[in-house]
Amino acid sequence: MLTIGIHFILTSLSSLALSLSLSSLSLSHFLSLSLSLSLYLPIYLSISLSLSHSSFLLSLLSLSHFFLSFHLCQSSIVPISVTSLTFFLILFSIDILCLLSFYSLLSFLFFPHFFVFCHLYFEPVIFAFALSSFLTKLFVFSFFFSFFFSLAFYFYDLFNFLSFLTYHLLIFNIQTFLFYYLFILFRFFLALGTTTLFSFYSSLSLSLSLSLPFPSFFCFTSTISAHISTIFFSNFPQ
Repeated sequence: MLTIGIHFILTSLSSLALSLSLSSLSLSHFLSLSLSLSLYLPIYLSISLSLSHSSFLLSLLSLSHFFLSFHLCQSSIVPISVTSLTFFLILFSIDILCLLSFYSLLSFLFFPHFFVFCHLYFEPVIFAFALSSFLTKLFVFSFFFSFFFSLAFYFYDLFNFLSFLTYHLLIFNIQTFLFYYLFILFRFFLALGTTTLFSFYSSLSLSLSLSLPFPSFFCFTSTISAHISTIFFSNFPQ
């Protein structure tokens, strides 16, 4: 029943196991992993509890994602090689298939209002999940990708901010529009602050652990702000 939530949990656990197996546990590593796990799992658990529909394709893809990540951990592939890049391309293709199956599931359930529903509720969540899962596997330019990803989310959240305002101005009355205006304005500045905070935290953790052979997990911590700003504030009232 909660295969979507199981997929999210297995993906987060595989990312955690991948970083644990390929890095030494210093103090900064432990703090980064504990903070990411404490923020990552409850958010995806809230998604799994809010979605009561199942998808067999998502469950199969989550299991294959988990076992491929586990095999990559057992192989202990630290340097850049053709095998490691092949595994990461396979995992990224699985993420894209999950993205497409999630869209197909939503189009089947909410077809009359598919565009408005996905744009207002699930599009930021899917966007954040797909990009963060992909950036987790980019281990070469993790610091630069975390910076540009944070910068991209500034403009992406600004685009959502303007689209929300346009939608509510056209559909609802002026009183509801003012309420959504203040609420979305608060959401935008909160996303701006959390993205800056976790980008700084990611760069600080990466600078404190120069001997880390596999630093992609710290790029992953900077994308937590995207999950906070899109998932925690995505349940707008009807």
